Amino acid sequence: MRSWLIILIIAALTYLYFSQSNNQQALDSPTDPDSVIKLNTGIDSKDVEDTETIKKRRENVGSREASRLNKDQSEVLAAVKKDWPNVKSQLGFPSDVDKSQVGLSKLSSKQISSLVELEQRYATLNSTRLKFDESGQISQIFPSFELGNVTADSGTLEQAVLDMIAPHSELFADADALEIRDSSVNCVADQCRIEVKKSFNGLPAWDHDLVVSTKGSKVVSIQGAFNRPGVDPQAPKNLLSGSELLDIARSGFLASDRDLVELTEQAELGIGQVGANQFVGYRFQVGNGELKRYQVYVDAHTKKLVRLLPLYSHAQVSASGENLSGQTYAFQAEQTGDKFYMLDKRLPIGHETIVYIREGSSPWPYVSSSDANVGWDPSAVSALQNFEMLVNYYKSNHNYDAVDKYGKTVQIGINLPELNAWSTNGESHFVFGKTVFDGVEIDFARSLDVMAHEITHEVINTNGGLEYQNQSGALNESISDSFGSLVDSSNWDIGEDLDPNSRLLERDMANPNLPSTPPRKLAHCASSPTLTVNQPAHMLDFVKLPFDPPLDTCDNGGVHINSGIPNRAFYLLAEGLTAEGTGESVGRTKAGELLFKTMLQLPKTANFIEATTGLAEQ
Repeated sequence: MRSWLIILIIAALTYLYFSQSNNQQALDSPTDPDSVIKLNTGIDSKDVEDTETIKKRRENVGSREASRLNKDQSEVLAAVKKDWPNVKSQLGFPSDVDKSQVGLSKLSSKQISSLVELEQRYATLNSTRLKFDESGQISQIFPSFELGNVTADSGTLEQAVLDMIAPHSELFADADALEIRDSSVNCVADQCRIEVKKSFNGLPAWDHDLVVSTKGSKVVSIQGAFNRPGVDPQAPKNLLSGSELLDIARSGFLASDRDLVELTEQAELGIGQVGANQFVGYRFQVGNGELKRYQVYVDAHTKKLVRLLPLYSHAQVSASGENLSGQTYAFQAEQTGDKFYMLDKRLPIGHETIVYIREGSSPWPYVSSSDANVGWDPSAVSALQNFEMLVNYYKSNHNYDAVDKYGKTVQIGINLPELNAWSTNGESHFVFGKTVFDGVEIDFARSLDVMAHEITHEVINTNGGLEYQNQSGALNESISDSFGSLVDSSNWDIGEDLDPNSRLLERDMANPNLPSTPPRKLAHCASSPTLTVNQPAHMLDFVKLPFDPPLDTCDNGGVHINSGIPNRAFYLLAEGLTAEGTGESVGRTKAGELLFKTMLQLPKTANFIEATTGLAEQ
């Protein structure tokens, strides 16, 4: 760290020395061999508009300035080769540059004229300084150009920069005409960065951008590629198809990942460069996952993959958004470029939670925003917030790291256009519907106990599991309901907050068979084509249904129906015996402890008797 600080200080002092010294020193100093005023030598006066104007603008320079204008260019070049201040040596890096091969010898008379004309037009008092790369090409220009009354927000700054560059194609593109295909401005306070993208013969040159930096209305640097491409800018006669480009791109991935790689944008034909290799080719993006994007470059003539550039990062940033109730919730998001994705690595421990939009066909997009703290889907915010509350509940009350004790990334889908919510066995994958019912929008991501119910299914599945059929399946449903009621402990209803009119109450654990709980419709069940039943609250009312996979027309043997019996049992254990005056309940917290321990011990095919016996033994 200290060595880098020293380097930065040296660089700053070097810059200040050359830019802040007075005009006489700037033009006289032997350490300033690359000033534009020296480039003026050897140019016929007819090539430079009104040389006297330059002299008047620099009255304090003195007579030696005029004598410099008459020097032979060869003398200046010799001075440059002798005194050229190599950037590497200034910053303490080893110099392997042969000074005899670099310098101003690569500049044409048109380029020199263009530089002088720029100074003449923008009336600078400090001589513009140049820096060259190892091939002798200009890599940096440090001017002191005054653009006048311009501001970034009004667009006048960008236009002024384009007006400055456009007439000087020989300098900024080493070509007879400058093709500007795009430009953009990005400012922090009064310092702005204007990017100028160029084309040659109609082909975008991806690695030949210019970056113009300004402070206020003054241009302080111009950096980038000043030369023309070293390859003939001609489009190939026979273009490659998207499938051909995808096959070439896939060759850069491991065999096990190739089938996952898909095109994510249309290919663009242009001019690229990798190291010293310049080529006419294709540029496009592929992905093998929402966040894992790659920029691909393919040579149009050799049809070979020349570059595979990762575009994704793993930067976790603090984010926040409003949930469906209008409350602000803080979470972590993944930043990729200028976009933020709802991918929170805080939970589960050692893994991550991804929230995506389950609308349309696969692949489904991750929930994203262009701002870490604005623009998030409220359903996504509610879903992630509810999930975190559930994770915290299991950790605080049962010392359990939900969801999967072995660790696994959690996926939460929102906005499924259905009146439903479900989980995928063994995958830590949960989906919550959002649709309109009777003129009211129903969003399952809103409901904490519904979220807890679905997540608990996976807790059960990763701890032995209970087969999703008949009584073991009803126990699976009941345990999920029970932990939903423990996380959302305001009542014994499941899904009561889905509909403000309470028409969609999922289940009432205290009173499973009350009319307020909607009956389960089994319109296509083989045993009774018109069967509609309420949940039972007692074994005397147990509903016998067949298990008929894969159609599941009879609710897998009544898993959502007969779960009312163990639901009622858990309510009585936790609170109901005391509330109804028939005994003494143990309280919600103790009941939760007993149920969690019981769940860990149950076999996959456990029935109601085995479950109650196991709980009594705790």
